[in-house]
Amino acid sequence: MKYGPSKKEYLWRILASVLGFAFMLFAVSYRGLSGMAWIEVFGISVVFFGGTIGWSLWKLITWDKDR
Repeated sequence: MKYGPSKKEYLWRILASVLGFAFMLFAVSYRGLSGMAWIEVFGISVVFFGGTIGWSLWKLITWDKDR
């Protein structure tokens, strides 16, 4: 892909997602969750941050095939 993101941008996305997930874990451990809220908080964060990490890693692994 000629106009796609660079390797540095994919690395930045991975770093931002790891930090975002760590911040979410810190916030939940500090404030706690009651009831069924943990499903929404963890579900959305795992899908968003985990998906971003997985997709960025996949693009970095297949970097030479795309170029």
